[in-house]
Amino acid sequence: MRRSSALQSLFARLTVLGILTAFVAVSAVPATASAQAAKADKKAKKAPAAAAEPKAKEPAKAKEPAKGKKGKKGADTKNDEKAPEPKKDEPKAAQQPAPVEPAPVADTKAPATVPAITPPAPAPTAAPAMATLNVEHVNQMGSSYVLVAATYLLDGKALRATLIGGDPEKPETFPAELKQPTIKVFSGQIPPGEHTLNAVFNYQGHGDFIFSYLNSIPFRVEASKTFATTANGTANIKIVGYEKGGALTAMEERPQIDFKIESAGPAVGAQ
Repeated sequence: MRRSSALQSLFARLTVLGILTAFVAVSAVPATASAQAAKADKKAKKAPAAAAEPKAKEPAKAKEPAKGKKGKKGADTKNDEKAPEPKKDEPKAAQQPAPVEPAPVADTKAPATVPAITPPAPAPTAAPAMATLNVEHVNQMGSSYVLVAATYLLDGKALRATLIGGDPEKPETFPAELKQPTIKVFSGQIPPGEHTLNAVFNYQGHGDFIFSYLNSIPFRVEASKTFATTANGTANIKIVGYEKGGALTAMEERPQIDFKIESAGPAVGAQ
């Protein structure tokens, strides 16, 4: 009987303990739900504030280049670290090209030239020796012939300007030299050697009374002479205009020219 009472007492205790445990469990569920609801409500209140004030964006950190590679400026990212050799399976484009050194510029400056040795200037040579020529015109024509023009040539070139007169009836139209018995033609230096002298004289007929017909007749005479001169020599030549023949000689055949050559110093030849 005592054993039965003990069992009943134990059963009664277990029953009470089970009821208490169930009560505690039922009471804990609402408390947990209330705590979770309060926590959710608190989060909901914080969410609008966070949306209204956006968090400042942190500056992005510069991405560090891989070890052994150079940045944009060509500087190594880590000091005193040797860049690893590229793998064999990496493409060649990924490898950093070696810097190309500029080709050496050729020196375009002309090499220094050594001044040439200038030979001494030759001694000035003396001017070649010349010959002296003096030419005169001697007029020995009679009064029936008036000299109206005279031309003198040496080797085809004029020794002086041609002398030209005017009307024999008007002496004032005649140059004074044409009225002189001796006319100085030339005096100067010529090269030594052979030369040719030419003379051309023009006359106008002159007559009175029965010989007045001569006033309208012109006469022309020409002659030449070849001569030779030597260096430092002198040749004196007289060109003489004269009448040839006599009273029975035709008027147009009378005017003549003669060359008279005189020498002084070294010999002068004439032909």
